[in-house]
This record gives sequence, C-alpha cells and structure tokens, in this order.
Amino acid sequence: MRARLSLTSLLLTFAGCVCGTGSETRDYFCTASAQCATGYHCDTNRQACVRDGTGSGNGDAGMDAGIDAGVDAGVDAGVDAGVDAGVVDAGGVVGASCGRSSDCLNNTCVDGRCCQSVCSGACDFCDVPGLEGTCSLAPEGRAPVPACPGHTACNGLLTSCSASCTSDAGCVASRCGAGGVCLQKLDQLKDDFNAGGFDASVWSAVDSPCVVVNQEYTVAVSANATRFHSIHARQRYDLLDSELRLELVSAGNQSLPSHQAFAGVCDFATGSKCLELIAVNGGLLIQLSDGALYTVVVGYFPLASWRWLRMREQAGTLYLDAAADAGAWVELGSAPTPFRSSFMDVSADIGAGTYNPEPSASTVIWDNVNLP
Repeated sequence: MRARLSLTSLLLTFAGCVCGTGSETRDYFCTASAQCATGYHCDTNRQACVRDGTGSGNGDAGMDAGIDAGVDAGVDAGVDAGVDAGVVDAGGVVGASCGRSSDCLNNTCVDGRCCQSVCSGACDFCDVPGLEGTCSLAPEGRAPVPACPGHTACNGLLTSCSASCTSDAGCVASRCGAGGVCLQKLDQLKDDFNAGGFDASVWSAVDSPCVVVNQEYTVAVSANATRFHSIHARQRYDLLDSELRLELVSAGNQSLPSHQAFAGVCDFATGSKCLELIAVNGGLLIQLSDGALYTVVVGYFPLASWRWLRMREQAGTLYLDAAADAGAWVELGSAPTPFRSSFMDVSADIGAGTYNPEPSASTVIWDNVNLP
C-alpha cells in the first residue's frame, strides 16, 4: 500500500516549497536526495525524505530490481521443482500416454492413456483419437478387448460385444457369412486333445464311439457296422486359401475294404457338397461327394509311412500333402477346386467308419488338428 504523506509534507507541497538544506529527514518534502539528511534519500514516489534502504530512487530501484529478480528466480525454481515432483515424476494428467497405472496422477492407465475411469466394455476404449483420456465408443471394425464370442468386431454402436455381423468389417480376422456369423479360416480349427476330453468350445457334437484316450482322439469301429462316427466342429469356417492338417496316428485296419479314416468339410448351406481327405485300402485321396455322387478329386497315393496329412486350398487349387513328421510336407497331388464358392462357408468333421459290414472291428486314432 502506498504510504501517506504527513500533514507537514502536504502543506509544503501545496506551498511549492523546495527544501535544499540537505538536513531534511523522514516525511520532509523533497525533489532530490541532496535535499535530505545523511542516511536519507528522496523517495520519488512520495517526494519525501526516507531512510536509505526503503522507498525508491537513489539506487534503490536497482536494489529492488535485484531483489525482485532473486525472488522471481527463487519462486520459479520452487514452482518448477514442485511441478516436476508433483506432475512429471508422480504421474501424467488425463489423456497423457502411459505404460502402467503408476504413470498417471489418478493411477488409472487404460489402453495406453491416463484415463478418467476404467473402461468396462469390450468396445469401450480410452485412446479413441480426439477423445484420449475418456472412455469412448470404438469405431466399427476395431478388435474388442477382451475378444468377443464368435469373433465379432466392434460395430460402432455398442460398447459391449455384438452378437452378429452385418459386413466383413464386423468381424476380427474373418469374414461375415450367412446369418451374421463371422467365419474364420479353417486352419483356426485347433485341438491337441490334451485336456483329457473333447473341448466343448471346439466341438458341438460327438458320436458315442468317439473318445479321447491318452490325449489322442480315438474312434472305435464295430464289426458288421455300416456307420461313420465323427466329431463335429462347433463353428463354421472358410476353406478357401486355408487348410485342414492333422496327425493320423493309426489308420485302423486298412485291409478291410470299406473301412475309412476321414477328415473333411461340407458346405453349410445345404450339406450336400463335401470334400474329404480319406485313408482307405492303404491309400490316400481327396473325395468329393455331391449328393449321392462320389468322385475322387485328388489321389490315390499309397499311405506308406505318411503320418501327417493335409488338405489345402489355394487360389482355386486343391492340394493333398503328406509328411512323415510335421516339418517336411510333400505335395502328393492337386486338382482344380470343385464348386469353390460352396466351400467358403463350411462345417467340419473328423472320424472313421465302414460303409459295408466288415467281419472285424477296427480303431482309428487322430491327433493335433491344425497343430504342429
């Protein structure tokens, strides 16, 4: 607050008096410090003699500036230190990048951003461009976290999982099939049977003679039976530019003329067109069934010591491959893929059986579906 002049100073000011004796002390009117007593100077703001070290003028401005600079520097340093300690070192503000929760002031790191809250929906993200730091609806096509059942992607309408797709953008690493079902490639059908039974998330139906024994899938084929027994995949798949590979541990009694070990797919729409990799009469082939018509598409090749089998489709060509182990595939034969568009949406099954009564029983063992 500005200091008030004494009554004497005010009277001198109004009278226009200029004191020049050099003996004036505090509160005496002055226009220069020479008019003040030793130890005093003229305060130009008040036009009064004041004790040195106070007021302004006669070098005190420099002193004040120095003091102010020092104070400012000290304050700035203190503020900077406080900011560094409180913000940078302790964590980032909402929207800042983070690697863990401790990187954030509010201890909440979601999707690589310091977030206002925990995003609870599979399609509720904290790093949506332009909305970083706030849980926001993901755009269509983003992969949910965690993954949604049925391989659906975020649809841009729900923060929760979508039950179906309307286009390929609504699927993760798959395409949208009939009925809004996301179809993965056939090579995503996987099971090593090491759980001691059939995985219900992989297989929807299991015929009674099919069991898991010693972590392998076993099919018991009875004597005098005329049936095929199999396990059926729960999901639908796309065979095109994909494959079905598996280990044939035992092909059963291949001396029985109608005995077959098989693995294949049928079109989902009608179930009338099927492609099956078959071990029969000691040989390997790929067979097309079209209604009641059966045609060998690729084969017949001696089964010999082949243990790993693969039916592979690529760019309109169907291949039959085999390997003695899982690391060195040999192409046995190939042919144009029949009814290619029919196999974009397929169901899959694996099993064994006979189509004529046979005098002896047999056992077929499969393992490692689409696994090394």
